[in-house]
Amino acid sequence: MKKSLVAIILAGSCLVCFAQAPHVIWSQIGHASQINSVAFSPDGTLLATAGDDTEVKLWRASDGAYLGLIDRHPDGAQTVQFSHRGNLLAAGGIDRNVSIVRVSDFARLVNVEGTGFVRGVAFAANDMVIATSLGYSSNELCLYRVSDGELMGIHRDHWGTVWGVDFSGDGRFMATCGADSRTLVYTYPNRNLLFDLGGHQDDVISVKFSSDSRLLASAGEADWTVRVWQMPSGGSLRTFDAGHRLLHGIAFSPDAAYLAAAGEDFSGTGSILIWDIASGALARRYLQGLDRGVHSIAFSPDGSKLAYGLHNGAVAVATNPLFRVRFNGAEAIAR
Repeated sequence: MKKSLVAIILAGSCLVCFAQAPHVIWSQIGHASQINSVAFSPDGTLLATAGDDTEVKLWRASDGAYLGLIDRHPDGAQTVQFSHRGNLLAAGGIDRNVSIVRVSDFARLVNVEGTGFVRGVAFAANDMVIATSLGYSSNELCLYRVSDGELMGIHRDHWGTVWGVDFSGDGRFMATCGADSRTLVYTYPNRNLLFDLGGHQDDVISVKFSSDSRLLASAGEADWTVRVWQMPSGGSLRTFDAGHRLLHGIAFSPDAAYLAAAGEDFSGTGSILIWDIASGALARRYLQGLDRGVHSIAFSPDGSKLAYGLHNGAVAVATNPLFRVRFNGAEAIAR
């Protein structure tokens, strides 16, 4: 009977492989304009969003209750990220500033002004260093000490905007991506260039490590592909075709089994694509209910939810249809 129940659930899940609309838990207009970044806190209770309306906001992840304006970046907030311990939040924007805010009381502890528009931020695994990727007036990667904002290093290895940066969870690697179609991987903390990964034909808009540090993904904004690389070898594992859709963000599921991509077609209609990494198959494709481009995406730390932000300023949290649950030791996919 138990085995039959699992089989029914698995079979039933295949019927919705190409469901057109995500199952939304809550959704609301959170910003006056495009949401550029969404991030769950490590315990999954909070959701932070950054928008072109200059604001960085905090929400209760379970029901969307608004918890307050945590930061502001004139001309547009572009990126937001929690520290691994969850006590700090970093944000950056077109004002060239990166701020580190204490989550408990919204106190701004550190503010550093860089030389370019801030496109990405990431905390190192030990939360002692933060990296910022910059564009336009300077195409740099800058690293700062979290405690006091002291500049720790600058890299000028990309030939255009540095769109994104991420650290591996095991603390061994740092990766960046840029407008020069390259994805660069460094050793960490000594920051020696290890790999210069090719494959993309246009801006690489996002780069992410899987939680187990064994995979690295990169998204090409206008070549419509997501590439997955094996770590620490740097070998190519998968190339996913998004099908003539501009890509804006990617996220690994916490178990590193799936990879989600946020984007839009050339009419501006949004899309969320989720691939099964092991098989290479497209597991879910969401098109309906996304009448504006999807510009940011994130899985909750337990994998049960998916948050995303839209071009029109709407933020939503949906159930992850591929979330794995257990029935007396047998694994199944929850619908």
